[in-house]
Amino acid sequence: MQAEISVSQIWVTAGDGKETIETGWIVDPLVYGDYETRFFVFWTADGYNKLFCYNDECDAFVHTSSSIGLGCSFTELSTLNGDQKDATFSIHKDQSSGHWWVQLQGEPVGYYPSSLFTELSKK
Repeated sequence: MQAEISVSQIWVTAGDGKETIETGWIVDPLVYGDYETRFFVFWTADGYNKLFCYNDECDAFVHTSSSIGLGCSFTELSTLNGDQKDATFSIHKDQSSGHWWVQLQGEPVGYYPSSLFTELSKK
């Protein structure tokens, strides 16, 4: 398999990029073993050194959705000169708990606890 990926994502960052929360779609044959367009979440708390992971590879993300799976593939895709599809992603901080929630198509998928972060827990 080739080592190329395609990705479209949004992210929030703090601490000069050392802390990030990222979500979007990705095509990554090295991670997933295929060329499917997949939903992902990602985080790092140390600038991509040791504290980082995709989806549920570690215990960082609290997955709460029963209808959207982490790493799930999109079933509707845009076609050249044909129908165009889109997906909306959002990341927002719950002001009462401080947790960072990820949404896909307006549906909450889960959250990153504020305790994972230093700078993002303040902002």
